Amino acid sequence: PLLFFIFFPPLFVLGEEKPSMDLQKFRTEETLVSQKDSWFGKDKAKHFLASFLITGAVSWVCNHRYNYDEEESIKLGMTFSFSIGIAKECRDRYSSSGMFSWKDLAVDFLGVCFGALVLGRW
Repeated sequence: PLLFFIFFPPLFVLGEEKPSMDLQKFRTEETLVSQKDSWFGKDKAKHFLASFLITGAVSWVCNHRYNYDEEESIKLGMTFSFSIGIAKECRDRYSSSGMFSWKDLAVDFLGVCFGALVLGRW
């Protein structure tokens, strides 16, 4: 089961089919899409909450199920959660919107850090 956590994030990137030639059309519209990418909104709240919950869930599983010490389980939870965020943004890069959002990644990082703080140690 622990190997699942190691090999699962790359599936988001490696499982994606290669972008088509229509992607060039979306690249020219990227500036329009990036203008719509604000720092606040439902999307950013989802990113924050998902990162926060994944950090907590993976940390709890590592601590209680696999008997890692508390500090190590928090580090594993943070690493796994942030790698999911990076994989999601890489996947978004080759989706129909064709946009990698640094703002989404920053909010993911904040969710991971807040999750670590709530768990007690960082």
